Amino acid sequence: MPQRIQNINGVLYVYEDRASWDKATKNAKHTRHYIGKMVNNVFVPNPKYLLERELEAVKKKEARPGSDYLEHSRILWSNLSL
Repeated sequence: MPQRIQNINGVLYVYEDRASWDKATKNAKHTRHYIGKMVNNVFVPNPKYLLERELEAVKKKEARPGSDYLEHSRILWSNLSL
């Protein structure tokens, strides 16, 4: 998603611009989801954004096909080599 910066009262906020199609009005809509600030030209994410990223990483890890099988086979092979 495109990330943009907006200056509000001298503070630089970073947000993601999410576009969607409204079937009722037949127009595109844009929503902003603020993800953090820029402090001394360094991105500082907000806590909600960090939690969302963690959740995405966990879901991605769980969604990998065969990940449990691979872990189980590693344990079996390590026990066999003893």
